[in-house]
This record gives sequence, structure tokens and C-alpha cells, in this order.
Amino acid sequence: MMKLIKTSLTFICLAAYVQLISLVSFDVAKRYYPFFNELDPDNVFMVLVIHHILQALITLLAIIVISKLLNIRFKDFGFNLNKFRYSIVFVSVFLGVWILIQAVVGIYLIKQVGVSPGFTFPLNFRNYIGYYLFEVLLSGTSEEFMFRSLVITLMLSLWGKYFSNSKRLSIIVISASTLIFMIAHINFSLFPFKITHFDILQQLTCLASGLCFGYLFIKTKSIVGCMIAHNLLNGIITFMSLLFVLSFS
Repeated sequence: MMKLIKTSLTFICLAAYVQLISLVSFDVAKRYYPFFNELDPDNVFMVLVIHHILQALITLLAIIVISKLLNIRFKDFGFNLNKFRYSIVFVSVFLGVWILIQAVVGIYLIKQVGVSPGFTFPLNFRNYIGYYLFEVLLSGTSEEFMFRSLVITLMLSLWGKYFSNSKRLSIIVISASTLIFMIAHINFSLFPFKITHFDILQQLTCLASGLCFGYLFIKTKSIVGCMIAHNLLNGIITFMSLLFVLSFS
């Protein structure tokens, strides 16, 4: 019973941390966006850029503090090049499979379901390039610091004493971190409580990528492959969305 209580509290605290840092970073980003209005007049990417930079910096600071408090080496949070060749092969296979899946599902939704391809912002050169660069440079980098480097490392460290079977521990940690990853991509208000954004395709993407990135992180003990995979995945999704718009709109 105590094992369940302690692991549940860890999960709740990490999920709350993710939500809090995301909300605070986003609020600050919105406040500073007017300084970049000329660069991004349609408010497409600069709020996201500022948000993810702040989120990454705060998480890095948290990792440094936690590494001192729990006596965990900084490189054990994944800041190393362990099994880099394995990571590249894994990422290549994962992205190849993803391209095939997105192509098939995308065409099916457009042709059979009648979904209209498009973006949530006015599509022009500046908006698309700014958004694309955000996706391939910052989105995965920032989120992997949080969801894999911090969350998984802490879970492994704090939950390790409760599981004698390392394989079972890995499965539980990967599943729990993926759930936090999915929850973080649901937007909601607290007073009154209301879900303001829920996208089933985004949730399925988070499920698939969260499980794969979690496995890769535990397998290699490195965050590098996860960041590359995450950034490139978002870049592929954004680029293929443009292809669908140009081909079917």
C-alpha cells in the first residue's frame, strides 16, 4: 500500500509540475509577445518560441537542483552521447514508419472522412517558416528536457527501490511518463473546470511517440536521440500537413 501511495504521489507531483511550468511559461510568453509583434504579426510562433525557451530553462534549473539534492550525476539525466549510433538507427526507423502512417491516415481522413486539410493560422511564407523552424528546433528540445530527462530520471530514481524487476520498472515508468506527456497536451481551465483543447489525433501521436521516446531514453540513457526524434517528428508532421493542403485544398 505504501508503495502505491508513494509512487502515486510522485506521479501527481510530476504531472502538476509539468502543468504549472507550462502555464507559467505560456503566461509570460503572452505578456512578452507584443515586443515581437512586427516579427510575428499573426501570433503564430513567437509565443510558442518564448514559452518553450522558458520551459526549457526552468526545467534545466530544476534538474541542476535535483541532481545536487538527490546526488544524481548531471549526465545521468541524459546529457551524454551514449549509444548515439543506436539512437540514429532507431530514429530513422521510427520516422520512416511514421511517414508511412501519416500519409495513409491523412489521405484516408481527407478522401473518406471528408476532413479538410489546413492550418490554424493564415498560411503564408513568414508564418509557415517561423512555425516550421520552431517545430524542428525548439519543440522537441524543450519538451524532452521535461518529459524524458526530468520525469523519467526522477521516476527511475525514486521508484527503483520498489521494483526488483528492472524490466517491470521500465515498463511502468515509460507508461507513466507517456501519460503525463498526453495530459500535458490537453488544455483546460480550472475555474470553472473546463477542457478547452482536446485533439484525438494529437493524443494518439503523444501516445505513440511518448512510448517510443521513453523506450529510447531508458535504452540509451541519453536525451540526444529523443530530442532529434521529437524535433524531426514535429517537422515531418508540419511538412506533410503543407503537402496535404497543397494537394487537396
